[in-house]
Formats: sequence, C-alpha cells, structure tokens
Amino acid sequence: MEFSDFYKFDTKFVKGPFVIKNDDLSFDELNLLSRGDYDGFQFPITFKVISGTKWLPVLAPPSVGLYVLKKDLINQFKKHQINGFKCFPILIEETDGKINEDYYGFSIVGKCGRIDFTKSKIIQKLSNVGITKIYKGLFPDMTTWNQSDVFRPSGSLFVILNKKVKNIFDEFDRSNLDFTPLDEVESLGIVVDNSI
Repeated sequence: MEFSDFYKFDTKFVKGPFVIKNDDLSFDELNLLSRGDYDGFQFPITFKVISGTKWLPVLAPPSVGLYVLKKDLINQFKKHQINGFKCFPILIEETDGKINEDYYGFSIVGKCGRIDFTKSKIIQKLSNVGITKIYKGLFPDMTTWNQSDVFRPSGSLFVILNKKVKNIFDEFDRSNLDFTPLDEVESLGIVVDNSI
C-alpha cells in the first residue's frame, strides 16, 4: 500500500445524529474500551441517548477515540476480512426507554509506531488564543505497523484506516464522518501518553 492509501478517521459535528453517553465510565475506562482492553468490564455496556434525531452507521459518545458502529457495517467489515478491530456488546437506551441493540462498541487493536512530527510541515494559524503552531501531515512509524486495516499510532488517539475500509464506509451514510488523507491532517503535535 502507498502512503496515499491511508486516512485519518474521525467523526465531525453535524446536526441530527444521536449522541450517546455513559455517565458511569471514566475517560480512562472509555479509553481502555476503545483499545480493546476488556479486563474488568461487564457486558453489555449501556449508553443513553442524550440528544439527536437520527440513527447513523457510526455514533460517537463524547469521548476521544471511542465509536459505536451499526451491526450492518461491522458485518461488512467481517465479509471483507477487515482486521485491526474488535467489538464489544452494547445497548443504547432511547429517550422513550426503548432499547436499541443494533450497534457494537468498536475497539481499535491494530498498531503502528509513534508519529514523527519532524516530517510534518509547520504552519501557523490564527486561533482563539492567538497564533498557533500546527503540524501538517501525519507520519506514523510504519516499520512497526502490524499490517492491520485499522490501527492507532503508539502514544496517540488518532485512528488510521486504509482505502479498503474507507470504501466500505462509502457504501453507508457517512455524513458525520471525516476521512482525511494523512498528508493533509493538521494537528497540534501532541503525544497523549508514552504508555499507549
């Protein structure tokens, strides 16, 4: 695969999609779930709808890096032998008390090395705090990449996927999703944690 075959995956704010939340789980616990570390958890995990009017194939609880995907989408991943992820059972309680069982929690277990920000272009942008230094281009160390279709760089919450996975997403409503080619990604160059 070429560098141009990889994308940073994320959700974006659009009006309409349901927003779900679990007030019982801490940020660290949600992060463990997003990475497939299920020790000590009891399933299914219950989320509650807190806003929105529309079910989309991907929903994002208000937590960095955790997504829930519709079972139809996960079935397509399995059909096309996508790797680098695991799923965990969830329930979504709607505002009227109905339970939606059509989604899975989505954990990214694919890995690669750290992001090398020395390869990024440095640009400056005006923000609400003044001029901010931004790194343009996301260059993970692929020498330790485990060849998975969906993966996270070490020390980062970024989710990267290849064109094969993006093509599956393209078959679904992706109005709340963002796929940015790696050379166009703009970030603050922050490493989250050396242990992840």
